[in-house]
Amino acid sequence: MSKVLSVSIVLLLLASVASADWDPGDGHKMHWPQLPDINGWDVAATATGPVGGEAIVRNVADDWKCSESGPVLDIHFWGSWKNGIKGTVKSFMIEIWADDPVGPGGYFPDNEFSTPLYRFTDEHCEPDDPRNGEPGIYWYYGAYLGGGEVTERLYDIGDQGWFDPHDGTYNPLDHQEIYQYNIDMRDLANVFHQEEGTIYWLMITAFLDETQSPDGAEWGWKTTRDHWNDDAVYFDALTTVPDGYDHEGWAMPAYIELRDPLDQAISLDMAFVITPEPATLGLLLVGGLALLRRRR
Repeated sequence: MSKVLSVSIVLLLLASVASADWDPGDGHKMHWPQLPDINGWDVAATATGPVGGEAIVRNVADDWKCSESGPVLDIHFWGSWKNGIKGTVKSFMIEIWADDPVGPGGYFPDNEFSTPLYRFTDEHCEPDDPRNGEPGIYWYYGAYLGGGEVTERLYDIGDQGWFDPHDGTYNPLDHQEIYQYNIDMRDLANVFHQEEGTIYWLMITAFLDETQSPDGAEWGWKTTRDHWNDDAVYFDALTTVPDGYDHEGWAMPAYIELRDPLDQAISLDMAFVITPEPATLGLLLVGGLALLRRRR
């Protein structure tokens, strides 16, 4: 009976590793998992438009510290829908940026808060110019819902608010459903490799399938109570690099530091977790089974 029970437990654990979902207690490779605040805010992170002839691409980003070097193969995050009007996500734009810390050690030491370090693109210089792609690390992935790369599940229910930093509007009691989204990047040829002890920023924007989404559908990234380091940021517009810096006059994001719209003293951070590759978890479980055998 003891052997059967032990084998059954390990098989169940291996089955959970194969699952795309992530649950509290599962592994991670960041400072700690930032779980969703069941009664928190959802920050608008949907590309909408055209509005007055111009689309609005709402970008939300939060930072994490790598706790284990290696490829980023799984990202999990939580979100909801404005007014509970559920649309269909066509794709998530997933971006990873370098960190620009506040103060003298940062690229822009006059910053009042830390931000993702913007990657200047080849719009501004020739492809062989060494400045192209500098100064920020940048990695981009378009994850398509329903194509086997992204899964979605109803995660929880709670009274939640909606906050759109674009115009400052908010509704403290807006919707109830919370969804978990799981990005599987194991089949990518070019994955992002993180280094232990380094701070990065995760940026997420949702693009909806307008043919499958009702009017008024907007997706938002959920906030967390598991605060770490700097506040999350938002941007949907560009400004120019100040005089006196490299790339002066070039376009860069006009970041907004995210604070609770009801109390500006409260920081907002986003709900997400970076997880170990499944092979690593499987090896840990096999090791656990071997330990059980030795003890018998």
